[in-house]
Amino acid sequence: MALIASLFDRRLRTRIIAISQGTFTACHLSGPIVGGIFAAMEWWRGSFWMMAPLMVVFAGLAYWKIPDRLSREPERYRFAGVPFLRFGTLAAGVLCVAASGSVPGVAPRVLLIAAALALVGLTFWLDRRAADNLFPRGALSVNAPIGLALWILSLHGMTQTSVTLFLPLLLQVVHAVSPVVINFLSIVISMGWTTATFTVSDLLARSFCLRGHRSQGFLRRPCPSFGLAVAM
Repeated sequence: MALIASLFDRRLRTRIIAISQGTFTACHLSGPIVGGIFAAMEWWRGSFWMMAPLMVVFAGLAYWKIPDRLSREPERYRFAGVPFLRFGTLAAGVLCVAASGSVPGVAPRVLLIAAALALVGLTFWLDRRAADNLFPRGALSVNAPIGLALWILSLHGMTQTSVTLFLPLLLQVVHAVSPVVINFLSIVISMGWTTATFTVSDLLARSFCLRGHRSQGFLRRPCPSFGLAVAM
């Protein structure tokens, strides 16, 4: 999202994001086929090893294509070093959330989740006081356009992840639906997300061209996303 916002014109951002979302549909279409091949070979680790050369190629392309700084960016905003402390606190918070699902007992899980919230909060606290910020100003504020957009994306991600993960599990365990049918259902869901993304991006692009910044009023409606995410 940060690269899209920095490298592309404002009128193209929504469509570029839609194209990025479209790659998820391609992954859902090819995933069952590739996964079935490795399952037939009884080598599930192969799917992870297959990602290694792709990640190397992606890292090379990123190093080659992404500029050190934008032409309109002042010299003082050049890369100032790796913020290891903020990366460490953020990673530790994520690890606490991941560990909370595997430890026995309610009390340890509550403590791990509380520690995760504290570590993530510490990350944002340190970032606000740093010269080179990882996150944009007002990233957590619903009164700031960027903060509101990030909250909507976060709630949307919660909803999409819940549907993608738990709906197939519910169908397979409770209703004894075949995994093949579930894979096709995941493809249909992914195509629905992508179609909606392209449609909304085109509407937002037209709205922005016609009304300018007033089109941001469309984004000031996170309540449906919040309700749907909580329900999931």
